[in-house]
Amino acid sequence: MNQTIRKILILTGVYLLLIVVVNSCDYGICKDVDYYDFSEVKIQIKNSNTIESQDSLIFKIKQLDTRYMAQKRIEFNFIKSTYALNCDYGWNGMKIPLTKIEISSNSDFNEDHPANTSLNDIIIVKILEDPNKFHSEYHFEKFNSVEFEKLLPRKDFLNPDFYIAEQPTMELTHRLTVKIFKSNGDIIVAESEGIFWN
Repeated sequence: MNQTIRKILILTGVYLLLIVVVNSCDYGICKDVDYYDFSEVKIQIKNSNTIESQDSLIFKIKQLDTRYMAQKRIEFNFIKSTYALNCDYGWNGMKIPLTKIEISSNSDFNEDHPANTSLNDIIIVKILEDPNKFHSEYHFEKFNSVEFEKLLPRKDFLNPDFYIAEQPTMELTHRLTVKIFKSNGDIIVAESEGIFWN
């Protein structure tokens, strides 16, 4: 009798696990991990924090907590989650779209860019033609002309490099601030380490 109950419990557990796997990954087609989202980023300075007069400042914005979201919710009494299991993540874009990205400095950069105003118009982006393809070609584009999802694609190792080629003419020490605005009203803020132009 105990053996029969044990077998029934094991088979029921396996059956429930298979249902979750099939609903999450659909045998590898992965229709339930269409979207991605994040709520925290950091600014990574790629060259030294001391910028020589002939050099550009090069930095990245990296997502710290990328989550891949299912199109339909899978809910349990003890877990409420929209995350799927292990598939081709986020191919359909952000779950909560971005509405604006603003990069500024805490110091006066030049007469046109006083402290805490947008530097977006002097930023150039080295970006892949298609950030979702590994063998895509790089090109340079003005920051303001790039789609937001290309600036922060679903795989953070494909994130573009940001360049500020201009040298500041007023203050020489700066901390960059990135503000990312989402369509649900959330604002993600990150600040860089100190950067000094020689």
